[in-house]
Amino acid sequence: MILFAERTEPRTSPLRPPADLVEDAEGYTLRLELPGVDPASVEVTLQEGTLTVRGQKPAPALGAAAWHRRETLSGPFERSVAFRGELGEVEATCAHGVLTVRIAKAPRAVAHRIPVRTPGA
Repeated sequence: MILFAERTEPRTSPLRPPADLVEDAEGYTLRLELPGVDPASVEVTLQEGTLTVRGQKPAPALGAAAWHRRETLSGPFERSVAFRGELGEVEATCAHGVLTVRIAKAPRAVAHRIPVRTPGA
């Protein structure tokens, strides 16, 4: 069962970092490819069930050099994912150009066994 859906928003920048979203029994893991982005400049927020990642990828500085071809993108970016249901703790790490955001499910949202009781026992 899918419990999340990416929010549609107007694209103000051509930069849209690739993202993977995985669910397991304990929560969700969002990974975004952010090569060349300073982790200190990335903003991760969770508000009313929507996780948003914002940042800016700077253009390479070439000094007095002239561009002959440019295929890399730069500029601001934003990715948002709306979750249904309760969420727990959120933590974000960035290593080797990949931002990983781990969102725990609320304790009561995690599947667990319910004991069956009998009257008088």
